[in-house]
Amino acid sequence: MRNTLALSRRFLARGLFAVALLIVLPVGCTEFVHWGHVSDRDNTWGVGNVEIAQQQSDGGWRVIGGSDGKGRYEVFKSRVEGGGKIRMRKTGYYDVVMEEAEFLQTHQVLMQSGDNDSGLDSSRPPGW
Repeated sequence: MRNTLALSRRFLARGLFAVALLIVLPVGCTEFVHWGHVSDRDNTWGVGNVEIAQQQSDGGWRVIGGSDGKGRYEVFKSRVEGGGKIRMRKTGYYDVVMEEAEFLQTHQVLMQSGDNDSGLDSSRPPGW
């Protein structure tokens, strides 16, 4: 005769393990990716094809991601290396430059339309 108590404990353990995976995996995966949305400051629509780059120790910029056609972006946190500033750039908009910590805490970025090749401080439009 089979030991039904041992079988029920085995199924209970497998069921608890499956439930734990369903709870832990979705929460744990958000720790690996930083996500957000880039919007036009005046019209609030999504700004697509925004280049997201991080400043390197030699002063150059390394692209770490970009936004899709609707302004959504996802950047693997492993690509964000400590200390450098983050720049969001798109032709026809002023650059948005922020510290790495601010970038990792921000999920909504507003971009001001304008000429980013005017020779002015490209990270801030006049009057900002």
